[in-house]
Parts: sequence; structure tokens; C-alpha cells
Amino acid sequence: MASLRVGKVFGIGVELHITFIILILLIALALAFFDSNNFFPIMILLFFLFLSVFLHELTHSLVAVSKGIKVRKIVLLPIGGIAFTEEMPKNPRDEFLISVAGPLFNFLVVLAIILVVFFVPFFFPPSFPFTQEALEQAVLSYPLFALMYVNLILGAFNLFLPALPLDGGRVLRSLLSMIIPPSKATSFVSKTSMIIAVILFVLGLFYNIVLAIIAVFIYFGASSEGQVSAVREVLGGKSIRNLINRKPLILEADLTVGETLEEMEKEGRTSFLVELSKRRYGFISVESFKDIPKNKWKTEKISSLTTRVPFVSVDSDAAEVMTKFMTKNFSIIPVTERGEVIGVIEEEKLVKTFKLLKLEKEASR
Repeated sequence: MASLRVGKVFGIGVELHITFIILILLIALALAFFDSNNFFPIMILLFFLFLSVFLHELTHSLVAVSKGIKVRKIVLLPIGGIAFTEEMPKNPRDEFLISVAGPLFNFLVVLAIILVVFFVPFFFPPSFPFTQEALEQAVLSYPLFALMYVNLILGAFNLFLPALPLDGGRVLRSLLSMIIPPSKATSFVSKTSMIIAVILFVLGLFYNIVLAIIAVFIYFGASSEGQVSAVREVLGGKSIRNLINRKPLILEADLTVGETLEEMEKEGRTSFLVELSKRRYGFISVESFKDIPKNKWKTEKISSLTTRVPFVSVDSDAAEVMTKFMTKNFSIIPVTERGEVIGVIEEEKLVKTFKLLKLEKEASR
């Protein structure tokens, strides 16, 4: 699903997932029409949720960066977030540390608030509210308690639910990877996660629609993790050298939209690489032109419409290249050898190779 970009922190892009935006809008509208007296307390609660989710995920990302893993962006969801990295941690211990960092931050916030209240108890309920009604009243009446409650729930839900892509699922996978092959660990946890997601979805239909939304997120997230694991198991350790197209058609940057569309029709393709300069290439597809009015097709140059693509080495691991295709919005990558571009690797060819090798692997069992 789509997300809205809101800025950058430490060079890491920050985006709001559409489910977060929809949740806020639905709650705001419901409050405006049916419970205007609680509008501001609940909006403050949502702000605390947003802030806690952001800092939770930022903590994950900073620990990942400290382990040498590049983080491209953070997508924030109501129950946590996803850090989109260039690669997955290769060491189970690193994955464990990265995974627990977010929830530990939430628990430290809870501990800090408890310590503050111990010395200055004026902005906190006189006793912990154990009934549902008393809890709701305390959350709306005491902002400091609301901040503590949000962090407690966020940390506990992420850490103690053993489902990918939540932290609990990643922690379980990292622990299993210390005793069994990582691919088998991911397969086991992803299948378990999908079962948990189905159970949560059914419960959500009867008790809380937000829980059903979360279940959908978990299901597709776990499915994606399983796909990445399968790619690493089948393609891991294999070079892309024999899959390179050494005579690709690469477009010039000064072509117009109209000329590019004609080239696409002529070649029977919907995407190309564009040479922007000697060491810079961009990706262009028919989707790149959807917002360009037809009356500008003859004048609009494609150089400003491309998505920048990275280079990969001729000896790159096929699984790592496939992962790039799965996490980025392009399907062609230039390949270099000794600093010179010698051709391209195309997603379509790599996918066919993956399917063939997977079939052979399954047949040999």
C-alpha cells in the first residue's frame, strides 16, 4: 500500500503508511461528530502514538546503521514501522540486537516516566486503573500516563507477538538462526506468522477493526519475508555473470516522452535504462509518464522523470540483486566490471532463473 513522505532524519527518509493516515482521519471524523468533548485528549494520544512509533523505529534504524547496514527509509504504521534496508543482517546476533532495540526504547520511556512520577506524582492517576472504564478515563485525563501507556503497549505488542514483520518475529527468527539454517528459520517463522495473522483477522472482525487491519499487514509482511528467504535459499552464492545482457538498449537522456513511447512500442518493452551521464543511469517505465499531459509529450525530456538506479558488480550474489528488485521500483540494473559498465541485469531473466532453480531443487528432494 502507498505511503506519504514526511521528511528525513539522519539521512533516513520517513513516511507515513496509508493505514496510519486512514486511522487518524477516521478517529478524527468520528470524534468530531460523536464525541467532540474528547477530541483534543484523543488527538494528543494519537500524537503520542505517532511520536512513539517514530522513535521506536528510529532506534531500530540507528542500531542497524551502527552494524554497517544502510537504511533507506522508515515507513510508520499504527503498530510500529518498517525500516527498508539495503540488505538484511547476515549475523543472527546483529538481527537480534536490531530487533530488540525498538521495544527496549519503549520500555525505557515507561521506566523513565515511572521514575519521574515517583518524585513528582502530580500529573498521574493516584492509583493504576485496572478496569476498562477507569483506564480509558486515565488515558484521556493524564497525558503523562497516556504517553507511558502507549509505549508500554507498543513495546509489548511488537516484542511479545512472535510474528513477522513485527520485532517478536524477528527476535524469534534470529534465535532460531543460531541453531538451524536462517532460511529454515525464516520459513518456519513466516508460516507461523501467517497463521497468527489469520487468527487476529477473525478476532478483529468481531472485536476491533483496527486489529483486522494489523492482521492484514502481518500476513502480507510475513509472506514477503518468506519470499525473500526462498530467494536467498535458491540464489544465494550464485553469481549473476551468466545472466548479464551485454548488448542492452540504453536510451539517451535528451529523448522526449513521445520518442520514448515510440521506442517502447517498437521494442515491445515497457521499461528502459537511461544514460544520464558517464557514471549515472536512471530507470524509466511507462508508469513514469502517467502524470505528463499529452500536449507535453513532444517537449518533455525523460531525464527529469527517471528513477536513479545503483550499479552492481559482475560477481554480485544473485540473491542480493534479486532482493534489490523486490524492494525497489525498477527492473533493470547496470552491471560493472573494473569500474566500467558491461551490460545490465534484468529482473525478468533473474525471476525465470529463480523459478527454474527452485523447481530443480524441489525435484531433487
